[in-house]
Amino acid sequence: MATISFEGGMNFVREENLVSPQNVRILQEMVARNDPDGSGYPRAAPHPRKPWSDDEYVRGQMRKRISMMRMLSNKHEAEQEARMKGFRVPALVLLGEEDELLKPNHLERWKQVCPAVRTLLIPGASHDIQNTEPEQFVEALLAFHADAAK
Repeated sequence: MATISFEGGMNFVREENLVSPQNVRILQEMVARNDPDGSGYPRAAPHPRKPWSDDEYVRGQMRKRISMMRMLSNKHEAEQEARMKGFRVPALVLLGEEDELLKPNHLERWKQVCPAVRTLLIPGASHDIQNTEPEQFVEALLAFHADAAK
């Protein structure tokens, strides 16, 4: 059976779901002007499980995000929400308890948009769940996929 999972899914986000709405506005401005550097975005404190996440790495990630966000604008969000309400593929949305971008209430937003979705808050994880709490990330995915296969 096909399944899908979202790690720190930013889809359907509203201002009340954000830790720092001003950072999203900074990112939106960077996307609008196609900022090739990405260094204008406030950097989160380094995580001990991500020693490779230096300034050069973060700038590279921001360049990729800006490029992706330019391709995937929010102008079709209402259409996406309407499609997700009827979504029947088993889906799991994971969010880190210490996510630096999204508040835990964003999981409720996902449930509003896609009633069939399962959500899980991962203790101790940041937005980058697979790198900050990899054991819990893998455990959650394995459990979800095993349950969906029943």
